[in-house]
Amino acid sequence: MPTASSLSAKQVHASIVRAVADVERAEKNLVLWFGEMLERELFRDLGFSSIYQYAAVKLSFSRSKTAQLVQVCRSLRELPRLREAVGTGEVPWTKARTVVPVATPRTEARWVQEAKTNGRQTLQRKVTATRKAARRTSAADTEIPFDEPITETAPREAPVDVTIRFSPTEYARYEALLAALGPDPTPTKILEALSILARERGRGEKRPPSSEGSPSGSAALSRRMGEPAYQVVVRRCPDCEAGSIPTTRGDLPVDPVTLRQVACDSREERNGRNAAVIPPSVRRKILERDGHRCRSAGCGRTRHLEVHHRVPRVRGGSNRPDNLITLCSGCHRATHRHAETCAPGCTSGAVADRAGGEALPGPPVAHSPG
Repeated sequence: MPTASSLSAKQVHASIVRAVADVERAEKNLVLWFGEMLERELFRDLGFSSIYQYAAVKLSFSRSKTAQLVQVCRSLRELPRLREAVGTGEVPWTKARTVVPVATPRTEARWVQEAKTNGRQTLQRKVTATRKAARRTSAADTEIPFDEPITETAPREAPVDVTIRFSPTEYARYEALLAALGPDPTPTKILEALSILARERGRGEKRPPSSEGSPSGSAALSRRMGEPAYQVVVRRCPDCEAGSIPTTRGDLPVDPVTLRQVACDSREERNGRNAAVIPPSVRRKILERDGHRCRSAGCGRTRHLEVHHRVPRVRGGSNRPDNLITLCSGCHRATHRHAETCAPGCTSGAVADRAGGEALPGPPVAHSPG
């Protein structure tokens, strides 16, 4: 068998061409399967709160690479003809990747034909010309939905659509602010931005001093505890255990996963008394111990933090520090959701301690249903 050093220039070139074809096939398959994971939110079944966390932990993808994949996959979801052409091999993946930024449901048939009949360089020139023309003539919409795209496999809690009407100038400012939030501005990121605004405004408000010379009332207590400047009320029926959240749109039902998540870190009202599930002093110590960051692998978020019981309280779990861990709200929900389908002994969950890469004592977090 000839060695690489004995091959001719033509043979080496042929090997490179085959390797390029292999890379293109692998990249196409990655996009198609990654799109399946994203569209059906299968990462949640593996115990991850987001596609970004899944990609970082399981695939070692950077956030920018994941953002590019997410953008392409979501675009292909809106372009079924192009996606089918890629799947059947009629359109090479490299060409599909070129036209994705400019193709729309209205124009995708034309772009599929362009991809079939033009070489890559010609296709790229047409795409570039189209993008330049679009930037010159585009006009901002005046109405946009304020939510994430709805997938075919809807979550158990029905999503709530919110529509905001902007003037063109306001919409341009909105787009610029979303861009400042980074890639894939999800509702969670938007809520984080609003939380920061509410906190800053709360700090700037003038309040009459209390006897100790500091702001008085529950808002001041909330800030001293490091809690957000708002509360969400969750009602639970003592008979059927069904839960709901009161809003201006009426009572919106919540699923059992949310109820177990709330049961970990909240204030409970029983017999007219309102008490914290975790004593405030203990909660502060846990947050400080964990560096005020989510300890879920691949996450590390510093906003919307909650404290999770490794062993649920209903199974005798206590508020001892070794039974508590800091998670962001997304990872906290993913942990409880994963516990529904995770068999005892399962280790596919995402939650792990980030301090030194060593797990804290106690049962694996991903298995704890409350």
